Amino acid sequence: MSASRPAPAPRTPLTAIERQRLVRKWRSWMKRIMNETGDLLVRQELFRGMRDVVNENEDTKDPGILVDWMMRNYAEAVSVGIRRLCDVGRVKKKIDVVSLGRLLFELSHHPRLVTRAMHRRLYRKEQHLADPTFDDIVGRGRQFAPTIMFRSDLQKLRLVSSRIHRFVDKRIAHATPPRTLRKNPTYGQISASLDVIDRLACKYNGLLTSTFFSTAKPVLVEDWKRPLRIAWMPLHAGG
Repeated sequence: MSASRPAPAPRTPLTAIERQRLVRKWRSWMKRIMNETGDLLVRQELFRGMRDVVNENEDTKDPGILVDWMMRNYAEAVSVGIRRLCDVGRVKKKIDVVSLGRLLFELSHHPRLVTRAMHRRLYRKEQHLADPTFDDIVGRGRQFAPTIMFRSDLQKLRLVSSRIHRFVDKRIAHATPPRTLRKNPTYGQISASLDVIDRLACKYNGLLTSTFFSTAKPVLVEDWKRPLRIAWMPLHAGG
C-alpha cells in the first residue's frame, strides 16, 4: 500500500502592509503596460498606412525586397512586443517580469485584494462614478473581483498569443529546427492579439487606477506620411 501524499501547506495570509504593497505594485505596472501597448498599436497604424500606400501606388504593385524587409521588421518587432506583454514569467518567483500576463497571473492568486472599497478610494472628487464602474467590470453588487474573471482573461491572452509566443521563441530568439514550428503567425493573428491586449490593458488600468481609456493607442499628431511625399533620391543617383 503506497503512502499517501502529504497535503500542501496552507498559504500564509498576507499582512495589511503586504496587501497594500502588492496593490501599489500593480498600479505602478499599469503605466508601463499601457505605454508598451500603445507603442505596439502605433507600429500597427504605421504598418497599415504603409501597406495602403504600397497597394494604392501603381509603381509599387511589385514592391520587391524593400517592402518585404519592412513587413518582416514589423512582424518580428511587434511579435516580440506581444510575447513580452503576454509573458507570465516564472510561476514560482514572486517578481520576475512586468507584463500584462504576469499582472493577471498575480491577480488570479490574490483576487480578494481587488475590492469595491479599494476602487472607491480611487475617486476623490467623483465618488458617484466608483460603484457603476466597478459593477461594469466585475459584476453588479459584487464586493470582490471574482477569481474566474482573472483566470478567464489570462486564458484569453494565452490563447490569442500562443502561436506568436512560439514564433518568437523558435524563430527570433532561438534557431530551432524547421519542424518545431509549422506555420508563422499571420498578420491577422498579430492584429487579433493586439486587440485583446489593448482591451485587457484598458480594462485593468480602469480597475486599478480609475483612469479609463477606450484604447491605449495615443493619437498621432505628427504627419508621419510627409517624408513619403518627397523624393528620397535623385533619379541619377547610384545604388
